[in-house]
Amino acid sequence: VSSRLADTTISVREAALSFIGSYAASFPRVATAFHPSLIMCLGDAGVSVRKRAIRIFNDILSTNPHYKGRSEACDAMLKRAAFRKEEDTVRDLIYELFSKLWLEDADQIVAAAHPSPRKAPPSAVDSPGNVASPGPKRKTATLSSPHPLFHLNSHIKRVELAAVMMMETIRTAGTGNHLETFLKKLYDASLDEERGRRRKSRGEISRQHIDKLIQALFEVLLKLEETRADRGDMVGKDIAATLRTIEILSATEPFPVIKHLDTILPYLKADNGVQIEDEALIVSACCDILFRISSAFDDNDLHRFTSSVAGDLRQIVFKFNAGPMNSAIRTLSALAHHQSATDDSHGRILLDIAQVFYSYLLRHLGTPDFSPGKVSEKIRCNLHRALTVLGCICQHRDRSLGSADEQDFLLPEEDLAPPKSISWANSTMASYQVIAEYLKKQDNPTKCASLKALGFIFLNEPRLLFALEQVGLVDDIMSPKAPTELQLEALDVWKKILESEEKRIDAGEATEKMARDTNITVTKRISGDQDGDANLFGGVLTNHADRLFDMLSSKDVRMRFSSLELLGLLLRQGLVNPNDAVPHLLALQGDVDNDTIRSLALEFLITEGEKRPDMIRQRVRAGVKQAYTFQRTIYPQRAQVSAVFQAGDRVECVFAKVFVECVARIRKQKHGLFASLLGLFEWKEFGRKKGSS
Repeated sequence: VSSRLADTTISVREAALSFIGSYAASFPRVATAFHPSLIMCLGDAGVSVRKRAIRIFNDILSTNPHYKGRSEACDAMLKRAAFRKEEDTVRDLIYELFSKLWLEDADQIVAAAHPSPRKAPPSAVDSPGNVASPGPKRKTATLSSPHPLFHLNSHIKRVELAAVMMMETIRTAGTGNHLETFLKKLYDASLDEERGRRRKSRGEISRQHIDKLIQALFEVLLKLEETRADRGDMVGKDIAATLRTIEILSATEPFPVIKHLDTILPYLKADNGVQIEDEALIVSACCDILFRISSAFDDNDLHRFTSSVAGDLRQIVFKFNAGPMNSAIRTLSALAHHQSATDDSHGRILLDIAQVFYSYLLRHLGTPDFSPGKVSEKIRCNLHRALTVLGCICQHRDRSLGSADEQDFLLPEEDLAPPKSISWANSTMASYQVIAEYLKKQDNPTKCASLKALGFIFLNEPRLLFALEQVGLVDDIMSPKAPTELQLEALDVWKKILESEEKRIDAGEATEKMARDTNITVTKRISGDQDGDANLFGGVLTNHADRLFDMLSSKDVRMRFSSLELLGLLLRQGLVNPNDAVPHLLALQGDVDNDTIRSLALEFLITEGEKRPDMIRQRVRAGVKQAYTFQRTIYPQRAQVSAVFQAGDRVECVFAKVFVECVARIRKQKHGLFASLLGLFEWKEFGRKKGSS
C-alpha cells in the first residue's frame, strides 16, 4: 500500500489513499502507521490526492479529536491553505474542516479524555516487513492526546478542545503565522459572489465563537500553571504557545482579552521559572498582546494597566534579545502614541532608553577595531544590543512625537549630537549617523549588527537608504570584496524591507498614514502619490540588480539561496526585468546538489511563465548558456558539464521540470522551444569566399 502511494499515476495514489482512509478513522493504529504518508499526500502534485488526504484527516479528527498526530496534521493543512498557488477547492475543504473543528458548536461534548481504541487487523499494521509499520510494538495503542490537560476531566467541550488544538498547532509550528493567515482569509468575502456570502457567514459565526475560545485559552493557561510540576520543561513552551494563540485572536476581538489582562501582566516580570529561550517567547507574546489590544484601551484601561507595565517593558529591553526587545519597544511606542494618553510617560521612557544606548555607542566610537581580543566580549555584546535598540526605537517612532526639519537631512560628522541633546526631533538622524559610523568598523559581527539596525531605521525613514547609497556604502556592502556574512546580512535586510513595504501597502497602512498626515493638503493628495518614499527601496535595489544576479552564481550556497529569495520578491513586486532574471533562474536548475534552490527557482519560473507564456521559450538559449557557465563555476571538480544528472535511481535532465510545468502543455511553446534550442547548434561558416568549395 505504501509503495502505491509513491506511484507515478495520480489515480493510483488516490485509490491507495482511499483504501487507507476506509480504515484510518475506525482503527487508530492504521492512522498512526500511515500518518507520515498522509502528511506527504497533503503536498501531492495531484489535486484529487490532496483533497482525499484532507477528507481523511477530517474523518480522523472528527471521530478521534485526541489523535496523537493532530498538531502536525493541523499545521500541515494550515500551511497548505496559506500556499499562494493552492486550488480554491482544496483551500475551501481546509476552511470547512477547521470551521467545523474549531469554530462551531462550542458547548458540545466531543469525547472522553481517553477514547477506547479499536485494534486494527494484525495484517494491517503488524505484518513483518510492512513498510508502513509504526515501529516497535507499544504497550498500548491508544491515540489519546499527550496533553496532560485532558486527564483533569472525563469529558471536554468542543471549544476547550479547539483551544488546546490551536495551542498545540502553534507549539508544533513554532510560529502563529499560519493560524493568523487562516483566520484572516476566513473572514475574506472578496471572492466570487456565492463563495463570498458563504465565507462572510462563516466569519460571523466564528466571530461570535471567539469570546468562548479566548475564555477557554485563559482556562488552559490556568490549568498549565496548576500542572506545572508534572509538565517539566514543556510548561514554558506550552505557556508561550497559549499566549501566542491569545495574541492572534485578540486581533479580532480585543475586549475579551482586556477583561483577563490581569492574568497576562505577571508574565511580563520575566520570572516564570522556565528556560531562558521559553522566557523570551513568553514575554514577547505578552508584549504583542498588549500592542494588539492597546488601540481598544479607554482612559481607565490606559491608567490602570500601562502605569504598571512601563517598568517591566523597560527591563525587557535591557535583558532580552532582539525578538522580545523589538516587541517591548513597539508596545511602549504604541502606548506613547495612544489617543487617550494624558501624559508623555511612555514617550519619556523610550527617549531615556535611546539616550542611554546612544551615549554608550558614542563613548566607544573612537575604538577602531572590535574584533575578539581587541575588546572584551561584554563590550561587543553591549554594542550590538545598543545598535539594535536604537534601530528599533527609530523604526517604531511616530513623527507626531517630534519631527526633524527636512533641510537638516544629515548632520556633519564632527557635529554628532551629545547624548543629553537627543530629542524626538533629532533622534532618528543622530542614531543613523552614529550607526553608520559603526558600519565602517573592522569587526564583521559589528558591521552586521550595524546594518541590521540601519534596516530598522530605513523602514521608518526610506530617504536615509538613498543617503547611504549616495555615499557609496551600499556599493561597499554588496561588493564581492565585502565579507560573506555582511553580504548575507545585506540580502536579509533588503528582503525584510521589501516584505514590510509590501505588507504595509497591501494592508492599506500607506493610505491611512497619508490620511492622518495634516501636512498633506487635499491638493497634494489629488496631484500625486505622497507615499513616494516607498519607491526608494526598489529604486536603490534595481541599481544593484547586476550584482544580485552575480550572487546567484556564488560558490556559497547560503548566498545563492538568499539572493534567490530576494530576486523572487523583486519579481513579484515588478522591480526587476524578468527578461534579465529568467536565464539565471534557468541556470539554477543546474544546482543539482541543492533541491531547495532548484525547487524555489522552478516556482519563480512557473509564476513568470503563467504571466508571460512566451518568456521561457524566448530566453531559453540564454538560460542554457548561463546554466553551462553556472556549472563550470559551482562544480569545477567535475570533468564534464552535462545537462543530465543522477537523481536517485534514475537519470534526469536539469530542465525536465521546467519543460513539464511551463512548456509541454502548449504545442506552440514546445515547438518554439525545440527550434530555439536547435539554434544553439547552427553551423556557420566564417571567412569562406562565395563559390569556394
